[in-house]
Amino acid sequence: MELKKQELDVDYQLENMPNGDFVGEVYHLTHQVIKDLGGDYEDNDAFIKAETTLREYTWKACQRALLSNKETDERTLQMKTVEDAIQQMNNAYYRLKELGWNDPSYCPKDGTLFDSITIGTSLIADCFYSGEWPNGYYIQPFDGDAYIACPTLFKLKPN
Repeated sequence: MELKKQELDVDYQLENMPNGDFVGEVYHLTHQVIKDLGGDYEDNDAFIKAETTLREYTWKACQRALLSNKETDERTLQMKTVEDAIQQMNNAYYRLKELGWNDPSYCPKDGTLFDSITIGTSLIADCFYSGEWPNGYYIQPFDGDAYIACPTLFKLKPN
């Protein structure tokens, strides 16, 4: 009657929950937890353990949803219109240029690794240009693989 560690790991369940019907996922998880306990709805111990797990699962899911809504609400207050959002984007762009970032068309074309920023991400990624300008590609190596990139800004790596 031991549960698999992953079945009781609420964070694991939340991270692996599809973006589908939350109620359906909770229903499925209830049955899975009770089944793993070797019981059914008539088995009081199994039901109590499953209910406790699901209560924690539901609470964490609600906390994550509230945090997500809070971030969305803050963005909505800061940028009420498309024009406001474009102004924020331009402010960020020019501030990054003041901090030494530049348009990727000015990056080294000899395979030199440089830092890159791409709109829609919140990280600085390694990048290099491969091929003959302007028909080559920006490439981002990652975890032993390489991906075609479309950087918004670049900056030479410090020596």
